[in-house]
Amino acid sequence: MTKGIHRFLRNNTLGNISRVLLFIIGLSLVYSCSTKRNTFTRRVYHNLTAHYNAYWNGNESLREGVEQMKNNVEDNYYEVLPVYNYGTKQQAQSLNPSMDRAIKKASKVIKLHSMRFSGEEHVRWIDDSYMLMGKAYFYKQEYISARRTFEHIVSKFPEEPIRFNAMLWIAKTGIQMEQWEKARTMLDLIKSKMDKMEIPEEVRKKLPLANAQYHILQDNFDQSIRYLKAALDYKQDRHIENRCMFILGQIYQQKEDFAQASEYYHKVVKNNPSYTLAFNARINMARSYDKESGNKELIVEELEKMLKDPKNKEYRDQIYYALAEIALRDNNDTTAINHLQKSVAVSVSNDLQKAMSSQKLAGLYFEKPNYKMAQTYYDSMMMFLPQDYPSYEKLEERTRVLTNLVDNLQVVERQDSLQKLARMPEKERKAIVDKLIAEYKAEQKRKKEQERMQQMNTSSMRGMGSRNMQRGMGSGGGKWYFYNPQALSFGHTEFVKIWGDRKLEDNWRLSTKKAMNFSSGDEFAATSDTTQSDTTELVTDPMKPETYLQYIPSTEEEMEASNQKISNALFNVGMIYKEDLANHQKSSEAFEKLVERYPEYEKILRAYYHNYKNHQRLNNPDKADHFKNKIVSQFPDSEYAKIVQNPNYFKELEKEKERLHTLYMETYNAFLAGQYDMVKMYCNDALENFEDTELKPKFEYLKALSIGKKHGKDTLKVVMNKLVSEYPDSEVAPLASDMLAILFGINQDDEGEDGENGSGKGVEEEKLKSIYNYEPKSTHFYVMLVDSRKVKVNATKVKLSDYNMKFNDLDDLNINSIILKDNWHMITINSFNNEQDAMDYYNAINNNEYVFSDIQEGEFHHFVISANNYPVFYRDKDADEYLHFFKSQYFNQEARK
Repeated sequence: MTKGIHRFLRNNTLGNISRVLLFIIGLSLVYSCSTKRNTFTRRVYHNLTAHYNAYWNGNESLREGVEQMKNNVEDNYYEVLPVYNYGTKQQAQSLNPSMDRAIKKASKVIKLHSMRFSGEEHVRWIDDSYMLMGKAYFYKQEYISARRTFEHIVSKFPEEPIRFNAMLWIAKTGIQMEQWEKARTMLDLIKSKMDKMEIPEEVRKKLPLANAQYHILQDNFDQSIRYLKAALDYKQDRHIENRCMFILGQIYQQKEDFAQASEYYHKVVKNNPSYTLAFNARINMARSYDKESGNKELIVEELEKMLKDPKNKEYRDQIYYALAEIALRDNNDTTAINHLQKSVAVSVSNDLQKAMSSQKLAGLYFEKPNYKMAQTYYDSMMMFLPQDYPSYEKLEERTRVLTNLVDNLQVVERQDSLQKLARMPEKERKAIVDKLIAEYKAEQKRKKEQERMQQMNTSSMRGMGSRNMQRGMGSGGGKWYFYNPQALSFGHTEFVKIWGDRKLEDNWRLSTKKAMNFSSGDEFAATSDTTQSDTTELVTDPMKPETYLQYIPSTEEEMEASNQKISNALFNVGMIYKEDLANHQKSSEAFEKLVERYPEYEKILRAYYHNYKNHQRLNNPDKADHFKNKIVSQFPDSEYAKIVQNPNYFKELEKEKERLHTLYMETYNAFLAGQYDMVKMYCNDALENFEDTELKPKFEYLKALSIGKKHGKDTLKVVMNKLVSEYPDSEVAPLASDMLAILFGINQDDEGEDGENGSGKGVEEEKLKSIYNYEPKSTHFYVMLVDSRKVKVNATKVKLSDYNMKFNDLDDLNINSIILKDNWHMITINSFNNEQDAMDYYNAINNNEYVFSDIQEGEFHHFVISANNYPVFYRDKDADEYLHFFKSQYFNQEARK
């Protein structure tokens, strides 16, 4: 044997020996790759390969994705921060490439290297790979998949310490899904096991963080305090430690425990935080200034030092806001207003801060009250205020009220000025106009100089809108309207938009993220304030006299129209002061001016009554009696006369309504009992002796039915037709119409072909209702329609495929295209489990520059569609109709979430 081996070595080259050795090693590796047998070599191989290949790469992808999330997600420091901020669903989708790669690598480890024998896993990286996969799903905000993965770990590895980590992530998943009871149960379960068994240190130190997150996301800030403090007892990483201390500062600041708040903010500043966190800690420390115990001079000095630091240039609006809050604590409104005006002026990119500064400034002016200045800043505030801001609807309503007030006040001032011009001799009028043009020139020169000296500040202030600054800077205190050069520095387009029909929007609004229209459908909104015909060609150059002279009422009819505008505006002003602002003194002044100037005004009776109520509230009995006597003497038979003479009038009216309701129930019961003569008698009693307009058609309906029962169909037909004709908008009109249609074949809707209920519109509405069904839980497709004359279809499909590979690689999406009609191609991506998944895809891809880089508006449409609606759409081929359905159904659902 030995001789044979020596002979083999002597007769073969070194290369042959190497190949044999490599063959033997390769053969051993092949056998060791198998996971079917539990041997030492196989366990060593699969543990090493799993760890240093797929698992390591997957974990790196997860880490990179988490870092990307931290860089992309911005905290809202105006609210109490969450412990963890995972961003929006759309931001989470940007992590898909990293997280999908992590999931793929984890799946590869599990598939290729798992060695499970007798219920025991022998490769230690398998449970870690499941954990890696669950976290990746979690950061993608695919919480159901994440929870199932973590639950699998708990089930399959019941004796491994990693199960506690999985339990913690189950709780965190429940918190993000707002499944509060499930999350609470899991957190309590972990806590109960902490004292009974060995739990990993990582879980112990992160459990209080999860508990704090649980309470903060439910706005239970007081309950979160003890968990945040408990978290600080552990050695957390510096980022989490600083965040917890900052949150504690915010909560104590909210509780107005300024000493504790300042202490925690100070700890943050001393603990080497990020620049943004340090800045906000310093700002909040200043805002936590305590008048009784704080060192105001030191805080103000620190803030002024921050103002001078070039690194804080974009944060100056917040610094001025903090200075304003300190001034308000000292009851120094004048200084506060100065700082807030600067905050608004220098705010460039922070829309929320601009909104908050404008709100506080508007509130200060409102309390004075200076309603014009308040409206200026409330109006600016609404341009930047997010709709989920606390008290948004209340602030929007106040802005609407003040906008209507200022609009009406401007109508009075403008029309008074125009009438004053009309009464002047021509020479004097020309001198006034020349003076206005000179003032306009001087103002333009001043503005250019100001822009040169303070370019950035002026630019920021312009963001408040030309109309707002006119309202705030001029036309106050009885000053003649046309002496306000700012109000006359615009052409006719701006002129009409400022003083005319409020349904038009100011030019500056068109470039902002939302447009406000506070007057649409409002009872006290100012009407159009121009006296010229819509067809009249108007001069718009503020340097020409005609720009000012053309609005002057020069005929008797134009003067009458001007007076009508003033009287309507004065009435509106009085009502707004009384009903919306509860300022009865201002309201009485407006009504008294109206009564004095326009005693024949069509609403003079209402003006008398409202001023009567104003003076009652102001405790002016003589004045109240004065207007009461006017009502009784001039309008003795009016409802208002009955009210002012009989304090119990409304109570008696209510009793009468109760008696009428009782009579109606008796009438109805008589009808059910077949006592038709009794029904007619009751109905006649009600119709003759009561004036209630709501029940009147119901009595008529019961009476008609009873007449039909007694006298037959022909009589029933006559009385039912009469009922439908006299009360077309009543509740019983549809019942009467249905009866006529069933008994006589009469369709009331057929009477007007072009009417609102006519066949044309009705058929279209019925078609819209019947052709598509809203099925949020069914399978959905994403569809893009492209005009092949202008868009390269194949290139677009390639871009969509690239997008799917990068952001939706795990979703197994397919792309198809067919010709819809003419030159329009339909590209379809399928499929999504439900509407929510499809809309997530739609919202994400809608903002992707790569996909839409070569496609212009009008060259494509895109939407999501259910699988059942898809063939209906393909047959119908009416893109406009489906887009209408899509926007009305799917976007309404998005808004309600």
